[in-house]
Amino acid sequence: MYKLSEIGKKSIEKKTGVKMEDIYRLSANDLDKKIEEKIGKKLSFKKDSDRRLVGRGSVYMSLYRFFFFDSFLSKFDKYFA
Repeated sequence: MYKLSEIGKKSIEKKTGVKMEDIYRLSANDLDKKIEEKIGKKLSFKKDSDRRLVGRGSVYMSLYRFFFFDSFLSKFDKYFA
């Protein structure tokens, strides 16, 4: 399991204004509210994804190598039936 270093924890606490213990304890909505209080404005999230990040998910999906079970069965039957 990955553990944050003390420097990483302090950096997160400084940026968010929330102690790490509170981050573990709070729900996502409560954490958003605390961060909004610190920065003095409402958090906003983009609806559209960044085009530079396309293809950083599943390698098989981005390379069109993702296949369905039906296509697997047809190829399996072709070679092993």
